[in-house]
Amino acid sequence: ITNIKLPSTDSEKGIIKNLENGCSYNSDSKDEEIEIYLADKKEMDVIENITSFSGIPLNFKIYQADIENAVATIINNERYILYDQRLLDFADSETNSYWSSISILAHEIGHHLSGHTLNELKDSHKAELEADNFSGFVLYNMGASIDQATAAIKKLGSTLESESHPKKEDRIREIKKGWEKAYKLDY
Repeated sequence: ITNIKLPSTDSEKGIIKNLENGCSYNSDSKDEEIEIYLADKKEMDVIENITSFSGIPLNFKIYQADIENAVATIINNERYILYDQRLLDFADSETNSYWSSISILAHEIGHHLSGHTLNELKDSHKAELEADNFSGFVLYNMGASIDQATAAIKKLGSTLESESHPKKEDRIREIKKGWEKAYKLDY
């Protein structure tokens, strides 16, 4: 059973024990114990912006975590997005674009909106591609170019398929499909 102790101040550390399920950005997300911290204002603003462009309410609890990843999960019937600030900073730095961290967070929101966090996934590759499609769709609506929307996965994705994630070539194609779908709706 997953247990959680939430931090209440910037200097306080929270803990999630036995995270049983979750959809992650680039690798499997099962950890026995995760340290969590209050989210930075920047990431809170980004997630609020993403949700406003998708027309949904901001109904996620958002925390920084020492996970070298980003994860969408449900704990005690509440939606969570956990992100590692180092991953977001690395993605932005390596691609020279703030759109990279936005695409990672949009991907995680896509998991929640697609219902991937509600049950154990039967097809994790399909779920990852659906979240990638959502990311491309929302990034177009926020003003990102197709290159900006795909930059993070181009840099961080694997050329090889894993048990949990498709290869980056497939993920890039799906982000582009989402971006192009939003473009067509716009015009």
